[in-house]
Amino acid sequence: MNTMVRALAAASVAVLTLTGCSGGGSGSSVVSSSMTGAYAGHGAYINPIDFTVSNGVVTGVHGMVTLNCTIGDRMGSEQSEFSDAHTIRVGSGAAFSDAYPYKIGNGQWTLHVNGQLYSNGSATGYLSVQGVGCSTSTNGWAAARSGVALPAIPTQPPSSPAAACSPQPCQNQSGVTLSVQGAASVSESDDPSAKGVDVTFSVANGSTGGVTIENTFQNFRLQFGNGDIVDHSWAQFTDANGQAVPCLRGDPVEVGVGQQVTNQHICFLLPHDETGQQMSFIWGYAGPPFVIPLGALQ
Repeated sequence: MNTMVRALAAASVAVLTLTGCSGGGSGSSVVSSSMTGAYAGHGAYINPIDFTVSNGVVTGVHGMVTLNCTIGDRMGSEQSEFSDAHTIRVGSGAAFSDAYPYKIGNGQWTLHVNGQLYSNGSATGYLSVQGVGCSTSTNGWAAARSGVALPAIPTQPPSSPAAACSPQPCQNQSGVTLSVQGAASVSESDDPSAKGVDVTFSVANGSTGGVTIENTFQNFRLQFGNGDIVDHSWAQFTDANGQAVPCLRGDPVEVGVGQQVTNQHICFLLPHDETGQQMSFIWGYAGPPFVIPLGALQ
């Protein structure tokens, strides 16, 4: 793996000691005695995950996760420690959720974790890390108290309800609609053997404020069914007809209230062959990210 990638990923093992509370009111009334205790478990890319449930709160969420790290047009993976120092209140239905912000150097990172406790002393949930140069997909995990069998690891993150939109594939959030017109295989102009993906999209702004489309790091990503996450690239690309692809790489595109921009291109350089993998297009504009399934890469 690239030395810069390794150094960047290794920096992510720093564990901060911020403290505080997260979540709603007291959860002690929804946490039965069978749910109380120390939990240990794992996920496909999380091993281990440990935490404690006591007095209606979850504490000590920590473990190891596989980070996908990108420097320039290169990508690698690294095992990294995660640790949430928040006291997380258990809410209605014995569910909990937290977003734990922290800094590594001048970079802002966030650990997202949510879970569901069950009366038999087991739990399932999802976890992700978003940072500077490194991130994860939203990975499922399962954990249990000592002597309790682990439940199945969840594989499909819950989705937030979204308003209807057309033409598909598209997604609407708070009046902003992201539509995808196509995804095409392309080649890097300086190295035709290096393959990429060109996603053509449009954005319609039906919200009450302005929308900015910009190619900042991790703002646009492709997520593949095998867990790979690829951030957009600033490289030059050529389409199947030998024409240059107008990938978004310059000034931000402003979309005023009631306006729409079309025929926007964002390009991704693939670190290895992803043919046949299911892929989703992700735009981290604001709030929950837009996630649009695009089918298998041809």
